[in-house]
Amino acid sequence: MLSDPQSVTFNAVTYSLARISAGADQSVYAYNDTTGFKLQLTVLHAFGKRNRAVASLSWTGYSADPLVPANSILVQDQASLSINWPQVGVTTPQVNFTTQALLAWAAASGLALRIANGET
Repeated sequence: MLSDPQSVTFNAVTYSLARISAGADQSVYAYNDTTGFKLQLTVLHAFGKRNRAVASLSWTGYSADPLVPANSILVQDQASLSINWPQVGVTTPQVNFTTQALLAWAAASGLALRIANGET
C-alpha cells in the first residue's frame, strides 16, 4: 500500500491527498477545499492471466459557463495511466522501464498538451 498522504503537484502547486478509501486492490486519495476544488487519485490493480495496474488523477472545480458567464458550472477532467502485462515472461523492472519511457515522452516538450489538442 502506498503511503498516506500522497503528494501531487497540480498547476505548480503541491497538494497533500489523504487516503479516503483503501481495499485489497484499490486505494483512493483526495484533496478538497471550500471552493469546490477537488483532486482525487485512484490507484488499483488486478492480477491474473494478464496483470493490470491503473493510476488515475481527476480534477473537479467550477468554471464560468460559456453561455452565461455570470453562472458557474461544475467541470471535471481525468488523466489515467494504465499498465498491462502478462503474468509470465515480463518482469516488473521491465514494466517499469516501459512506463518510465512513456511518462518521459509525454512530459517532454508539452506532448501531453499536443495530444489533448488532437495531434497523433
